[in-house]
Amino acid sequence: MLDTRVLVIFAAAVCGIASGGLVVKHFGLGTDTNTAGNVKWRDTPWAFACDDWPVGRGFECEAAECGTKISVYVRMKKGVSKCDSGVADDDELDRVGDVHLVSRDFKAIGAGEFRSIANTPGRIRLYRAGDAYVMSLASSKNCDAFVTTALAKEPLTAKAAEALTQFTNEAEFVKWVEGLR
Repeated sequence: MLDTRVLVIFAAAVCGIASGGLVVKHFGLGTDTNTAGNVKWRDTPWAFACDDWPVGRGFECEAAECGTKISVYVRMKKGVSKCDSGVADDDELDRVGDVHLVSRDFKAIGAGEFRSIANTPGRIRLYRAGDAYVMSLASSKNCDAFVTTALAKEPLTAKAAEALTQFTNEAEFVKWVEGLR
């Protein structure tokens, strides 16, 4: 029987080639769990269909540690962000984010706010997309957007936002992101 990781890498390579983007690189985030503070994030496969951008990586956090079970998907979109201002407002976050991959029928739940993602300035905003609650985070450096999409079946809490922000600013995670740029 094939190892799940082999299947994920194969699927990611096919999507990467089909999108004309980069094929998956593996950076030192580990293969089973990644710890940010006291929260453990487990690697999980990319959950979305191929689009114009390379696939990214998936992670999960259990309800006991994040307030609700969260699935998180992260990827780089090169050359898509405003070079002069980055992801500075909700319109830019809506434009570069991946909420549309969850459901074309999505609606913001309030205004977004400033948040540091992978040690670069960006935005975070909550959405309802189909049956899912979604937290979209994006930051930009040198015109490249780093996009994070968190999904849950229950409303995402401040505890979830804090756990996700902490995870995306951990040294190992930032090193991985910098390797993508």
